[in-house]
Amino acid sequence: MKKSETIEQLFKELIDKMKQQVNSPKNQSFGSLAHHLKEIEDVLKQKKFLSPLYFVQLPRWMGEYGNTELEEEIYTLAIKIDILVIELAGGTDIVNKIRDEHNKKLTNKQK
Repeated sequence: MKKSETIEQLFKELIDKMKQQVNSPKNQSFGSLAHHLKEIEDVLKQKKFLSPLYFVQLPRWMGEYGNTELEEEIYTLAIKIDILVIELAGGTDIVNKIRDEHNKKLTNKQK
């Protein structure tokens, strides 16, 4: 299986788990996870994850102490996706260079 196909599989799993959490009566996300779910569905649909600038965005509280088991699974999947996206784009050094250049352009536009 190609790395991009593996990433797509993980995205589908991530989306399924996020839907479970959003629809759970024990939902602790107060709507923030539902917001991010819509964005992640769009990322997968448009394959935006193929950009070295992409990283999974989750609510700030995700990954902190006190998460449910399902929330921890969501966070873990997001990290796995980010790692594979970086590998697909050529590795950490290349991705950091691309992101640094992109951020410099953004900073220069704001001046």
